[in-house]
This record gives sequence, C-alpha cells and structure tokens, in this order.
Amino acid sequence: MRLKVLVALAVLALATAARAETPKLLTYPDILAMPHAPPGERIAYGSGPLQFGELWRPKTKGPHPLIVMIHGGCWRADIPGLELQNPLTDALVSHGWAVWNIEYRRIGHEGGAYPGTFLDVAHAIDAVRGFAKAKQLDLGHLVFMGHSAGGHLAAWAAARPHIPQTSPLWSKDPLLPNTVVTLAGINDLESFHDKGPDACGGPSVVENLVDLKTRGPDAYADTSRPDGDLRGV
Repeated sequence: MRLKVLVALAVLALATAARAETPKLLTYPDILAMPHAPPGERIAYGSGPLQFGELWRPKTKGPHPLIVMIHGGCWRADIPGLELQNPLTDALVSHGWAVWNIEYRRIGHEGGAYPGTFLDVAHAIDAVRGFAKAKQLDLGHLVFMGHSAGGHLAAWAAARPHIPQTSPLWSKDPLLPNTVVTLAGINDLESFHDKGPDACGGPSVVENLVDLKTRGPDAYADTSRPDGDLRGV
C-alpha cells in the first residue's frame, strides 16, 4: 500500500511539474507590453496612412543584412499591426540585422484585402531598393520573415515570380530574398479555409482576403499557390 501511495505521489508530482513548465501562450497585450528599444526610422512606401515601414538598424558599421518583417494578426484591421513585431525586431537588431518592419492595409481598412493587402506588401518590399544604399543595407543577404498571416505574406512575396501576368499582383522585377522564415505561417489559404481552426475568424476571413465569392477557386492562384504550389517555397 505504501509503495502504491508513493508511486501515486510521484505521478502527481510529475504531472504538476509538467503543468508548471508549460509555457503560457502570449496574448496581443502581453506582446505589446514587452520592453524594446524605440522603433526605427519611419519611411513611407506609398501615400496612404498605412503605407509605411519602420527601418531599424544596428549601431555598428554597415552594410547590414536585412530582414523584411511582416506582422500577423489574421490579416484583420481590428488587431494590432507592426508594433506586434517590435520585441522580435529589437532582438534581431541586437544581433546585427537591420529590419524593415512594414505596415499594410488589411481586411477592414479602406483598400485592404484583395488586391490592396498584397500590393502593399509587394510595394513595401520593392521600395527597399530606393534607400538600401543610403541606409547601408546589404540586399545580398535578404530575409523575408513573418508571423501567422505575416508568414503567409512572406512566403507569398518570395513566390511573386510565379504569379500569372494577367493578375493585378504581377510584378516584372520583384525584389526576392535569399531565405524565407514563416513563423506559424498560414501558408496554404485554401486548406486553412476548408480545414483550419476558427482562431482568425473562420473561413470568412480567407474569403474576404482573396475575394473568394467573386473570384471563385482562381482566387488562390495569385494569393496562395501561384503557378502551382506555394507551400513548397
């Protein structure tokens, strides 16, 4: 009996320790409350109020490798924007990276969703060519990084050469990365629409993002899987 009690206590102790070690999932307010350095220099890439990015640079001598940072938030206007990436951006800068943390129009913003969300991301990325030399950025070492919805947009931006020329999202000479980092990225929109959780608001979020009801199945051809399968990018 004593052995059984000891075994039971040991199991209970291990279970309690496991629960104690389970990391807490961060909420948006948790992330916004995390300490970080002041945001970098704000640079407009368009005339709209949300068409800008913040360029963070190390204090060391350049040229610096560059990360284009694309925030998540379910592509929705009612969720915080580029400020969600400030703590991560600050950490990357401390390791010698320059970071172009971009804002863009989302579902619920005037001109957001299709095609505005995608065009904003594309224009924000291509705008780097205009100030890379002056800001001592090394475009030979370029990474696209995004979280959740931003991970999808980072992967999408890297696949722009495969977008059909008939699409309003097509670009003749897109700036492309050496590497893509998609953090919990929602990379396959069709699968997320059909089988994904409701965490972002359910299938209607994808429908609104790509204008699925108007464009039909072809809506994924230039937003998620251009010229075949974006998931392999």
